Amino acid sequence: MGGNTDAFDGLNTSGGTAGPYRINGDTVKIKWELAMTRKQYDELGYRPELHTIELPMPKREKGQNDFCVLFLPDNKPIVRWVRSCYLDMDDVIDPYRTRRGR
Repeated sequence: MGGNTDAFDGLNTSGGTAGPYRINGDTVKIKWELAMTRKQYDELGYRPELHTIELPMPKREKGQNDFCVLFLPDNKPIVRWVRSCYLDMDDVIDPYRTRRGR
């Protein structure tokens, strides 16, 4: 299980950590809940959504000790082994940025 995270705000990503775990095998099963704000729940009638997907385990190179899960629009997760989730996922996140830093 991982930590709770906030939605992407167009500039900054939000992340959580989990572990340590032993991660191996040919596939990885990702389960997540898409939660709502109180206003979305009360006024708009939205309800939390539970999702599950099984993906091929990405190739892991020596030194890649971070296993990153990134949720793209339309609840599409991608997974990667990298040296640093914070640094090495920027190329994936950049196309979705709608605003730039200070």
